[in-house]
Amino acid sequence: MGTQDYRGFRKYMIAQHTKKLRDILPLVLNPGINRSDAGRDLAVVVAKAFDLSAQLFTCGWTFIISMPEAGAKFAKPSMRARNSDVEPLELQMRGTRIRFAVTPFVTLRDDSGLAIVTRNIDRSSVLIEQ
Repeated sequence: MGTQDYRGFRKYMIAQHTKKLRDILPLVLNPGINRSDAGRDLAVVVAKAFDLSAQLFTCGWTFIISMPEAGAKFAKPSMRARNSDVEPLELQMRGTRIRFAVTPFVTLRDDSGLAIVTRNIDRSSVLIEQ
C-alpha cells in the first residue's frame, strides 16, 4: 500500500467517492449550512473509510455478514430478540421461530494463522413469533 501506484489509485478513488456523495449531499443538508465546509468534511470521512477498508481488506480476516431467514429457529449465540423479555436460551429451547430480521449478524474469521478462528462480532436483532 505504500507504492506510488497505490497512492495514485487511492487519490483517484477518494475523489470519485467524494464526488458521488457530494451529489447526494444537498438532499440531506440542513438549510444555512456552509456547503464547502460540509464537502471538505465529507472528503475527510471518505478518506478515513477508504483507509479503513484497505486495512480490513489486507489483514487476513474475513467478515461474514448474514441475515437470518424468516421462519428459522431462534439461536442464542447469534440473535437478540427485540420483542420479547424471555431469556434467549429459553427461546432457543422452545424452538421459537423468527418473524423478521432487523439487523444482520456479523462474524469474524481469522485466516492469518495456522488455524482458522471464528468470533461473533455482533448478534442479529430479530422479531420473533409469539
